Amino acid sequence: MAVGETLSWTAHPFRRRRGRGWAGLAVAAAALGLVQLWARSLALTLLGAALLAVSLWPFYFPVRWRLSETEITADFGAWRRRWPWERFKSFVALGDGAVLTPFARPHALERWRTLWLPCPERADDLHAWLARRLPRRGGEGGASE
Repeated sequence: MAVGETLSWTAHPFRRRRGRGWAGLAVAAAALGLVQLWARSLALTLLGAALLAVSLWPFYFPVRWRLSETEITADFGAWRRRWPWERFKSFVALGDGAVLTPFARPHALERWRTLWLPCPERADDLHAWLARRLPRRGGEGGASE
């Protein structure tokens, strides 16, 4: 990997899966309606709406991803998150992106410690970039190298 080389892209799942997005909004609205009917508290309903908005944000709004030689950055628009490369030991190639994992082999805690990099338009570029940085494990993208 050349010094200073970066890879960046924007992921916006709602644009690719509008049907799922509208269904998700309908379910969220129904859940908030049930909270309001049950609790009869505007404050609790607004708290639920805020929690849903934060948790669903990466699906409904574009997220700009950037891989640099020192870190991985996700810019959610309203906030930014960074992960140092030292946190990850390998990656699993997927058809629509990759998963970075802090474990060299499959582990029980992997589900809660991985980072999913959605990149359906440039998945091959992402896999090649990550292969220069981390060892590859098996997954949808093929067997371990």
